[in-house]
Amino acid sequence: YASVYHEEFQKLEELILPPDDDLHRNAWHLYPIMVRPETLTTDRDGIQEAVGAENVGTGIHFRPVHQHPYYRQKYEYAEGSLPRSEFIGERVFSLPLSPLMTEDDVQFVITAVKKVISHYRK
Repeated sequence: YASVYHEEFQKLEELILPPDDDLHRNAWHLYPIMVRPETLTTDRDGIQEAVGAENVGTGIHFRPVHQHPYYRQKYEYAEGSLPRSEFIGERVFSLPLSPLMTEDDVQFVITAVKKVISHYRK
């Protein structure tokens, strides 16, 4: 179903999708997307919350390690010390993806994400 997500979500300029080509191998155990907050009236957290309100479970599976309290304290990482990690960390969240999902489940997720993006589009 990752290919169905990819086909549908590539039409939304407000999202950055995971690579889906011969150069990148992916187990597709998650479907992480990134929002482009500059194209929206809210940030990743607002989008994620709104998608959740549409009864779609999401997750944040990629937090920059240097922002965890242990690493911040032990290695004295400051905000801005790893800007690419922070860029991704502020924008990414994962959508449901499972072999147990049906085509209807996938379409439900797609509809919810499109509805939310449309609502928050600048």
